[in-house]
Amino acid sequence: MLGAAAIAGVAAWIAHAVSRRKATAAGWRSKVIDAYAKGSALYDAMAAAEAPGALAAQDAGVRWADIGRRADDLTQTLYTLRESAPDEDGRARAADVLASLQAVRSAMDAERAPGGASGPQGARIHSLLLSFESSLSALHSPGEYLPR
Repeated sequence: MLGAAAIAGVAAWIAHAVSRRKATAAGWRSKVIDAYAKGSALYDAMAAAEAPGALAAQDAGVRWADIGRRADDLTQTLYTLRESAPDEDGRARAADVLASLQAVRSAMDAERAPGGASGPQGARIHSLLLSFESSLSALHSPGEYLPR
């Protein structure tokens, strides 16, 4: 009788632990999808800002302010994602996106500075944008579909 109660207690504890892990994983996936959506929109805006003549466009300042706002928002989302990751791999993937975002943003800021626009700088930004896109794609688990 006592053994049956102990077995039932252990089974209930295991079921609770499994349920909690599933809820944590579902929460993580939801945050990853949110970060991916924000990152994809930011990537598209950054790529458009790098199009020929975009720096000279009349609305360049407004577009750059929007990019800055989106980048700030994604940065906060990525910090939260990194801190709430269920494992070291998730933390590393979030940190990779964060680092690539900071690199491309810094290069784009330098390009916008007086005298900053140059051919090699543009090629560097393009490379950094591709790195950002790649790290963003790697944010989700292998085999997990994220809509673009």
